[in-house]
Amino acid sequence: MKYILSLLFFSTSIVIETSTDENILIGVIEDAQYKKEISIARILYIKSNKGWEALDSKYDHEVLEQSVYSWILAFDGKNIGSVETIDDYETLNCDWCFPRDKVFRIINQSNIPKLGNKEKRFVDWTGLPKNRPVVIVNKPYYKDHEQWKRYNAVQLDLELLFDSLKDKIGKTYHCNGEPNWDATEIEITIKDVKLYRSYKNIKGQKLISAGLADMHTKDCDGPVDKTSLPIWFYIDNEIKFVGYELDLLDAADYDGDGEIEFIFHHSGYNEDGYTLFDSNFNERYDYYWNYH
Repeated sequence: MKYILSLLFFSTSIVIETSTDENILIGVIEDAQYKKEISIARILYIKSNKGWEALDSKYDHEVLEQSVYSWILAFDGKNIGSVETIDDYETLNCDWCFPRDKVFRIINQSNIPKLGNKEKRFVDWTGLPKNRPVVIVNKPYYKDHEQWKRYNAVQLDLELLFDSLKDKIGKTYHCNGEPNWDATEIEITIKDVKLYRSYKNIKGQKLISAGLADMHTKDCDGPVDKTSLPIWFYIDNEIKFVGYELDLLDAADYDGDGEIEFIFHHSGYNEDGYTLFDSNFNERYDYYWNYH
């Protein structure tokens, strides 16, 4: 939304153009849930002078000032393309299903790079996506000056995490190939857990996911709970619990303040979505939706 201000000074008309569209927006492009041949966009977060907020209700979305937005596709600290979205999909008048169903049409589908999903990640309730989700930003903020990269965590990392991991898991059930009602409650040891996906930056800070070893969750009858899945921790001068049911999507300085933010994909029982964390994992912002 733009305003034209006319100032009269010494009989000279000066036109000053200002814009109120200074908010930073973050979204994602993902495979359409029921039409895998196309991609759709979601606008997830806004940063204004009040800080970050999740746009997870129709009332929050009223802050968006225009129907068409231009986006930069961000991945691994790089600009990998650009698209435009338009708000012309019909959305049901449904408060609880709004964050699930509020999606935006991508005008130029051919501009979307297909990154694939060789590791078979980011599964949600609708299944395995053919392509991994991609972060989109409306400002040129996508650099990762801390250079967060995948690395292979080692046994010493697991030993460092074990007490924190054990505290989050508590006592667990070892299915042993039998239905849950025959399971035996056990006190876990370090042999009962394993490392999953891990990341490290140039400062030596780490993001590590770890959890129960496969033998404890294989062939269970019915879904396992969130403590049976990989659990995320941030390691700096101390160990900080990050969360359950998450998978790191990307990390970058999305607001240009010199600090890195982290975006995770989330999937749990009857719940999918995304989580944004600040640089120290002190604040989190969830954009989640349900299916029933």
